[in-house]
Amino acid sequence: MKSLIKDIILTPVLRRLRETLVTYNQWKIARACDKHSRIFIKPENRVEHYFHFLFDLALPLSRLIQTTPPNVVFVIKDFGIFTDRIVELFPDRVEIAKDDQGGKGLKTLPLIGMNPQFVHLNFLHIRNFKNHVRDVFKLDVASDRNQVLLIERMPPNSYFVNDAVKKGKALELLADQSLTIANSPTRLVQSCRPLLNFSICSLRNCPLKSKSGISIGLQLLLVNTVLDWRTVFGCDLNRMLWN
Repeated sequence: MKSLIKDIILTPVLRRLRETLVTYNQWKIARACDKHSRIFIKPENRVEHYFHFLFDLALPLSRLIQTTPPNVVFVIKDFGIFTDRIVELFPDRVEIAKDDQGGKGLKTLPLIGMNPQFVHLNFLHIRNFKNHVRDVFKLDVASDRNQVLLIERMPPNSYFVNDAVKKGKALELLADQSLTIANSPTRLVQSCRPLLNFSICSLRNCPLKSKSGISIGLQLLLVNTVLDWRTVFGCDLNRMLWN
């Protein structure tokens, strides 16, 4: 009974409450932009891992950029290997500081994240973010969705094993080779047979603009043609944004 009350009543109420806190935080930062053209924002959550980079930094930052004057620049402290990605996603609107001293003398405000585990997400905000990403990478939104995409989990980047402040499950995943398509191909491949086309692609950790491998822009272009996905644990976290 307690679990039922939590899942049906308490959790949705808390997620709505946190959504209100996010909206107030966005309003407060937007108000500061009326007087300041450079603002130092500090994400409340660690954003060095992809999921949190996406939902606790990129998504709320995209809301701010849509509602603030184009001359306002948001200064963010370097947060790891995804730092360059935030600059590419929001050209001319983001500046990277090496440390907290980079925000000295600037208006400093916290940025509340939008992790969907804890915050109710408005579909409009997600759609606007998707459209922004597609515009930045010049993706054809009219692409036919006629591909089946198998996303393989690759070994974690060495940064997450050796240097990340919060290593998460990097070491565990590095050791567990069962969490790969290569070790469970039959079930995944057979599940794709009824669909239109069949293609296997391995998306590796790579920079936004890559001379080797698949760049992030090309990854998103590929995902834009996907009719259905088949993934292993962890690779499916953000499909609600891209598909």
